[in-house]
Amino acid sequence: MLKRIALYLPAFLTIALVVTFFLGLLGFGPLRKPSRESVRRVMSRQKALAALGDIRIDPTGLTYGKLTEILHQPGQRDAGSQNLARLKWACGGDDCAIWASFHLRPSEELSAASPAVALYVSDETLSDPHVVSIGGVFLGEPVDQFLEFCRDAGYAVNGLKKTVTWDKGWNVAWEDRNERIVSIYFLNVSEFEVGTARN
Repeated sequence: MLKRIALYLPAFLTIALVVTFFLGLLGFGPLRKPSRESVRRVMSRQKALAALGDIRIDPTGLTYGKLTEILHQPGQRDAGSQNLARLKWACGGDDCAIWASFHLRPSEELSAASPAVALYVSDETLSDPHVVSIGGVFLGEPVDQFLEFCRDAGYAVNGLKKTVTWDKGWNVAWEDRNERIVSIYFLNVSEFEVGTARN
């Protein structure tokens, strides 16, 4: 039990940090007037996201190769931690609407077959009429519709913690605004455990 907690704790802390960061961006932090630079970044990110057109990603067997087929080459790459690479798409400065993480040993390069460990997609403004869907979950859809979809599929839902245990080896967390999904975070539990054990 303690080993499992140790394995999942970094992932849930990452989710908490991402949610806290986006709550601040969405104005739930201290009230302040957004700077021109922050507005420019958001507008630039939204423009880059809209340029990708409709996005439909199936998390089952998600790899670097499949992501680049859908999203093309990433706009940014972070070194991440010693054993993790993070790729980003649809960016406005450092603020990106999509990112994916992959386990890597220090001497390794990403290959088309490298499995994704985590995937994050966000569209806080929901202003463009394009479709963004991950595993049948649509950004902008009402939370109750999303939860109904999950329950109908037999997924374990924890509405208080805003998490879902996906039957494809993924755990899912979401953020909503005005009862609509604006951000969704997928953690590939099996790949996370394999990469943690390997490294």
